[in-house]
Amino acid sequence: MRPWSRPYWRSLKSRQTGTGQTPSASTVHPESEGNMPAKQDPYASPAQKAVSLYSLLLFTGKRYFLSELAAELDCSKQTVLRMMEQLERGMGISLETGKEGNRRWFRVKTPRTKPQVALDPDDISKLLLCRDLVRHLLPKPILKKLDEVVAKATVLLPNMEERSTALDCLGGIMVKGGIDYTPFEASIETLLAAIPRKKVCEVRYKSFNADAAKVRYFAPMRLTAYREALYAEGWSVDPRGKPRQKHRMVLAVHRMEGAEPTRLTHDFEPWSAPEYFGFPECEPYRVKVALSESAARYVRERKWSDDQAFHEHADGSAVLEFTAQSRSEVVSWVLSFGGEMELSCPHELRNEIRKIAKKISEFYNEN
Repeated sequence: MRPWSRPYWRSLKSRQTGTGQTPSASTVHPESEGNMPAKQDPYASPAQKAVSLYSLLLFTGKRYFLSELAAELDCSKQTVLRMMEQLERGMGISLETGKEGNRRWFRVKTPRTKPQVALDPDDISKLLLCRDLVRHLLPKPILKKLDEVVAKATVLLPNMEERSTALDCLGGIMVKGGIDYTPFEASIETLLAAIPRKKVCEVRYKSFNADAAKVRYFAPMRLTAYREALYAEGWSVDPRGKPRQKHRMVLAVHRMEGAEPTRLTHDFEPWSAPEYFGFPECEPYRVKVALSESAARYVRERKWSDDQAFHEHADGSAVLEFTAQSRSEVVSWVLSFGGEMELSCPHELRNEIRKIAKKISEFYNEN
C-alpha cells in the first residue's frame, strides 16, 4: 500500500492508455481490459460524476478496484483516473492505493475529523423503502436492529421536527409462499460475519431430497435474494490445509441446520457473472420461444437475460431468445403462459414440455 501521488497517477494513466490513444488488444494493461461500459445515465455531467466518485470513496471508506469505479460511474477507467487527480488537486483529499492479486485498488485515507453530514426527510424515506421491500427476508432481531439504525439516523435531519414525517411508511411487498427467517438468524449472522473476513464456514445443510443434513465446508461470498427466499453464494472448499476452490455452490439459508466459522480463511475473489434466466443450477444454454401478441406485451416489459434478443412481428407476436441456467424454471415458465407461448429450442426441453402437457391433459380429460 502506498500514498496516491500525481506522478504515480501519470505513470498509471500512461500504462492504461500508452501514448494517449485507445489501447490496442496487444497493449492493454490488465486493469483496462474490456470496453467502456455503456452509459446508463446520458444526462450525468462530468461534475456530477466527480461528486459521485467523491461521495463513494469518502463515505464508504472501502477499497475499490478501478474496474468497479468505472462500472459504477458508467465511464472509462481513464476518466476515473482523471477525476481522482482532480479531486486530489481541487479538494485536497488524500488517496492511497495497493494491489490485490493483479488488480490495483484505491481508497480515501480516513480524514482526521469527521465530515459534517446532514440528511433530509427524503433520504430517510428511501432507506425505509429499501427496508420495507426486503423485510420479508429478514429475521425479526435483524429487522429490529435496522429499525433502530434508521431511527438514529433521523438525528442528522437539520429540522428535528421532521422526524415523524421522515419515518412514514411508503412501501410494502406482497409475498407468496414466504419463509420466516427468524429461526435462521444465527446462521445468517455467521455468514454475514464470515464474508468480509473471508472465513470458511462449516455448514450443516439438508438438501431438498436428503433424509439428513450433511456437513459442508463453504466459503460464503454474498447473500442473494431470489423471489421469496434467501440464498448464500460461495465456493465448496476442501477443509484439509489451505482451502482450494472445488466448485461454485448456492445454499438455501432455510435449509441450513447451523453454520459455524472455522479457523480457515480463503483468498477467493468475488465473481461477476452475467445475469441469466433462472436459479443457477446448470451450465448456461440458449432458449428460443415464440410468443402470442398478449404474451409478447408482458415479455417485452421485462429483462430475462443480459444477452436477450426480442424480435417483434407486424401482427404483434414475437420471438424471444435468451440464456438460461435452469431447466426446471424454463419449463415452469413456458407452461405458465398456457397456449400463449411455445418453446422452440432446446429440443430436449420441448419434448419434456410435450410430455407434461399430455399428462395435464389426461388430468382434466372429461371422459
